[in-house]
Amino acid sequence: MNILLFFPAFGVLLWKSIGAYRTTALLSLMIGIQLFVALPFLTTYPHAYFSRAFEFSRVFNYKWTVNWRLVDEETFLHPKYAMALATGHIVVLSAFLVFRWCRFEGGVLAVFLRGFTASAKQLQEEAAKSSPDHIITLLFTSNLIGMVFARSLHYQFYSWYFHALPHLVWHCTWGSPSSSPDASPQSVTPLAEAAKRTEGIWNFIIRLSILATIESCWLTFPSTRNSSMALLACHALILLGLWQGDAEGFADDGGKMVKMEKGGKQ
Repeated sequence: MNILLFFPAFGVLLWKSIGAYRTTALLSLMIGIQLFVALPFLTTYPHAYFSRAFEFSRVFNYKWTVNWRLVDEETFLHPKYAMALATGHIVVLSAFLVFRWCRFEGGVLAVFLRGFTASAKQLQEEAAKSSPDHIITLLFTSNLIGMVFARSLHYQFYSWYFHALPHLVWHCTWGSPSSSPDASPQSVTPLAEAAKRTEGIWNFIIRLSILATIESCWLTFPSTRNSSMALLACHALILLGLWQGDAEGFADDGGKMVKMEKGGKQ
């Protein structure tokens, strides 16, 4: 199940690096393998296979939820609540896709069209800029968004993202930048320098606090209303920090890591 949460970012990265046709071919191959493996079941009990293999109507046990103890059990089990979470997942994921994940290449529309029109050489040049940092930032963010809107997180699900949290929080920025990134050194006043240092210290404290709070929430058994609210608040802070910070990670510019900015400017 967890691997599916990475899939949206994985599809975006494939589209950026190998284009529309090869991406479609690889996705078709993946689906084909799954259908081939499932063939004995599809030819005998197709309804039973799909209803149990993809159990979207599954009812989770309220006793074990870590993330949604802040709502009552009746709300937790209601189908409309599940639909609201699924809608939130799609909306936030789409927002990152449209407004954050493709800024470096000129926007999501430019990336989409380039997937059909770019030559293999052009795609290869673009793929060379997809640094490991860029790749895992998108993958980890996609996974986190899925976990924020998960129907229920049980204690073992901490293993889905504990290793990604330090990377994500260190790509976060909270608050407006204290000075313009294009400002010349001569134009930066001592007051602006002090504000920048204070902002850096403040962000560092927030990062450590978020990591400690999330750890504490997952160590709380049984989960409580307060622990669930704290966990949700930390997840929301990370997504907000990524939105304001380095949601795309860093590009590889001839071996030098550079910040990705709108329109490919460095």
